[in-house]
Amino acid sequence: MDTSIQQGTDVKIAVEGLNNVRGAALLFIITSILGFIAEAIAVIGVFSVIGSVATGNLMEALASVGGILIAALIILFVGLILSLIAIFAKFIPGLRKLKQWNQEFSTAYTLTRIGMIIGLILLLVGFIAVIPLAAIGAMSGSPTVAMGSIFAALGLMIIGAIFLFIGFIGIIVSCFNMNSVFGESMYMIAGILLILSLILGIIGIFVWAASTVSSILYLIAWILIYITIPKTIAKIEAPQVPQTATLL
Repeated sequence: MDTSIQQGTDVKIAVEGLNNVRGAALLFIITSILGFIAEAIAVIGVFSVIGSVATGNLMEALASVGGILIAALIILFVGLILSLIAIFAKFIPGLRKLKQWNQEFSTAYTLTRIGMIIGLILLLVGFIAVIPLAAIGAMSGSPTVAMGSIFAALGLMIIGAIFLFIGFIGIIVSCFNMNSVFGESMYMIAGILLILSLILGIIGIFVWAASTVSSILYLIAWILIYITIPKTIAKIEAPQVPQTATLL
């Protein structure tokens, strides 16, 4: 860690920021585990449905699908809420405090804040607008208008996804910032894991196995951040030994 950054700064702000980031990391760990649980339920459900269909119990299969779908959706919804809390109530405020303490976090804070806020707004607007725009297009009686309305809503969601991508890049940048400022290599490793998770997540759109590996790397990254922050806090709170000149 570069001890010079502590001169004339309020370490308390940095500690508060790190604690916020650690709180976000814990929530991200929980949401990752919930994601694995939802995925496991879905896999079990698929095999259950296949077994029911194979034995000719179609109604039983439909009932199983309904129950499994509801359970998975509830878990995913809880995970989504926790993720939003992690980002907007913990991580972004934490980065803001770290930026106040050290301007090296400025870029990460800006990317994360703008990317996540604008991305979420555009996604919500696009998602909410799909049905009304589709209805307007259908009532117009013109296939061109109908398709144009749907593509307009989808376009908003795509742009929103791009902004969320930018926000995720901001999170990755913050990991490398913490490595640079605090001298903890675990943050750099976490950043690399998040990069790999992002790449595999994109590949996972087409290859399910890549998506699973992406989720595992994502979980490990946040675990590393969570367990490293207490060490960082102890380091920056430790009293600095003044350097004395050596007489020759």
